[in-house]
Amino acid sequence: IIASLADVAATLGERRVAVGRELTKLNEEIIRGPVREVGGMLAARPAVKGELVVVVERARAAPRPDADHIRALLAGMREAGMSLKDAVARARAGTGAPRREIYQQALSLWDEEKEGGKGIED
Repeated sequence: IIASLADVAATLGERRVAVGRELTKLNEEIIRGPVREVGGMLAARPAVKGELVVVVERARAAPRPDADHIRALLAGMREAGMSLKDAVARARAGTGAPRREIYQQALSLWDEEKEGGKGIED
């Protein structure tokens, strides 16, 4: 378990974990805390026996880019001559923002260009 917690820390970073030992039994124990701290607490014991369960905190979501950032990104792609479809796909992959939101922004940009006399090249 100590090696497994060290692997969690090395692979996923400093996340909170819960280690349950002997769940639903007389000697049930649950230890919660940062993964390195919990690993240290278990390493300090002479032995860790029993059936163990480890629950690892999920990754925190990356902050979502704001609408102005997405619009500027799409505008740059439009100026570079990229099609609406390709720009939406690339912006989606690069930002993680919902496709629908990106598509609506792209439509308004491509429509503005069309109204300006440049036409749509999709």
